[in-house]
Amino acid sequence: MALLHTTRPTADRHIHRRPAAAAALDPRLKAPRYPDNLRRLIPVLRAHGVHTATATFSGKGDSSWVDDVAIEPAVDADVTVRSDRVARVRIGDDATAERAIEEVSPEEAFEEIAGEIVAMRRFHWDRGAPRYGTVSIDIRSGNTTVAVHWLRAN
Repeated sequence: MALLHTTRPTADRHIHRRPAAAAALDPRLKAPRYPDNLRRLIPVLRAHGVHTATATFSGKGDSSWVDDVAIEPAVDADVTVRSDRVARVRIGDDATAERAIEEVSPEEAFEEIAGEIVAMRRFHWDRGAPRYGTVSIDIRSGNTTVAVHWLRAN
């Protein structure tokens, strides 16, 4: 079984849900960061001749994670992009979160974007069957595609 979802990152009508746990940490975390981060990342990648950016992800139970990020062709190591990031700190039973704009590598910025897109799509990780997929950006058009696959139990 597979799910394919495509969006234009420049569209202003994104309506997404943040996981309740993140919103409970800080109400400012409700707003998705990835549309602004994409608007900062895509021009940098275009300026360096990049055609595609792809992240692979997987998940099971109540967790998901980005496995790998590929930007093709690769950019120089000294290239950075501004990224709106959330840092979570846990002290005992209390958790705090902060948002900050940081200069990071394009790979780190895209990993953050892909991770947020996957988390916001809520692919029913809790239903047991492992899932995996890709988040891809066609840098020329700005289209983002998410493909998800479910592994069937034997």
